[in-house]
Amino acid sequence: MEFILMHKDIAVMKFHINEDSDIKNITEIYNADHMPFSTKGSTNNNLFAIKEWWKDRSIPITRDEYDRTISNLPGENSMSLVVKAHALSLTDQYWIKGVDEDIRYDDVSFFSNNYANDIGDIFIGKKKKGTISFYSPDSTSTGNLKKRWKTIAGQRYLYKAGSKPHQYEIFNEIIASKIMNILDIDHVDYDLAYDEDMMFCKSLDFISYNEDFVSAYQLSKYKPKKNDISLYDHLMSIMKELRVPDYQKKINQMLFIDYLIGNVDRHLSNFGVIRDAKTLQFVRFAPIFDSGSSFGYNLLDKDLLRLKEIDWLPFKSSKHKDQLSLINDYSWLNNNALETIPKQIEQLLILHGEYISKERRNAIINFLINRINDYFAYQHIDKKASLHSVDLTALEEDILFYTYCHGNKLTDFDELMKEFDIAYITIYRAVSSLTKKGLLIRKGARKNGYWILP
Repeated sequence: MEFILMHKDIAVMKFHINEDSDIKNITEIYNADHMPFSTKGSTNNNLFAIKEWWKDRSIPITRDEYDRTISNLPGENSMSLVVKAHALSLTDQYWIKGVDEDIRYDDVSFFSNNYANDIGDIFIGKKKKGTISFYSPDSTSTGNLKKRWKTIAGQRYLYKAGSKPHQYEIFNEIIASKIMNILDIDHVDYDLAYDEDMMFCKSLDFISYNEDFVSAYQLSKYKPKKNDISLYDHLMSIMKELRVPDYQKKINQMLFIDYLIGNVDRHLSNFGVIRDAKTLQFVRFAPIFDSGSSFGYNLLDKDLLRLKEIDWLPFKSSKHKDQLSLINDYSWLNNNALETIPKQIEQLLILHGEYISKERRNAIINFLINRINDYFAYQHIDKKASLHSVDLTALEEDILFYTYCHGNKLTDFDELMKEFDIAYITIYRAVSSLTKKGLLIRKGARKNGYWILP
């Protein structure tokens, strides 16, 4: 079968695919400038690079429960799903069409058209009956965790699960988002979400209709790496040459955040830059995303003492101070805000007490305190993070969680009395205690007053 690779409405190349939906050969290149970035380097304008890019566009066979899922799609494999979805994605503007197909990008783009939910449903474990539509961005989603795209009020959201049994990656994404909000670092915001009875973290697509995400791995292919320079220096030189805006500050921030949260899975495919699909100019560094493999996400509560032993990627050795040495400027970092993080994260984790045990909560907070204080010592800063932890009753934790689940606002004691089957005076005392501890804030006059979370 013969296809044309398109970049929006620009024809890029003509190629054949075989019966397994892999690229067999390239018959003609129409526009070398608009070839996928990882194929344009001085050593990579070849068939191997195109095949690698094409393979990376598919659902990996390492996806959670991939074998079980693909068996529900007889005759299909991850590459055939790509072809049946026109190779469209919500991370860039590339796609394919048959050589005789008369269609334009706006006819099929997932950024501007509704898409089917069938593949997303199947890959998160739902059973489907009848005819299945393959027209879905879920056919080209990457990563090992279960995920799916959903459109809500016209916006494209990625729903990502965690690994069984506890799915701690979901909550770690939320914690990392909160930390980066505190430190004013550009990032993807994650919120807790449900699809029927399944739990996910939800994030808004950070790519728009006119943009391409180019991963650090794709960047690294721009020119060959010399044996006498590090991967870090190789990438820095490429971003400098390509005039990526503010790249040094953004790399510094990413390295620091990964240090702070103990992220063990920062790799060259989950950070990168964004370019304009028309001008091909790099317009910004991608916001930090995919930070869930942190805080000992794969450790049981009883093993959390091993948190301090975790490795750190992607540059140099696993020694944290070796990674910190790569950060050449901390002028962007607000040390006063940094000092407040343990307390604010403790409050956040209390709200998720249904899923995060007190033992795990304390381990995460202690880990953050140690990381912050190690940084202060490393920089010879006369500060020390600490936490005067508050003891909460079970009822107080329940009230905070109830408030969180009801729009962060508490207005009616009667509802609490019904919810917990407890007398008014007991509720009143618990809310008063939470207010004194700073975990609820009173707003408004007495008659029309209410409480909110800080």
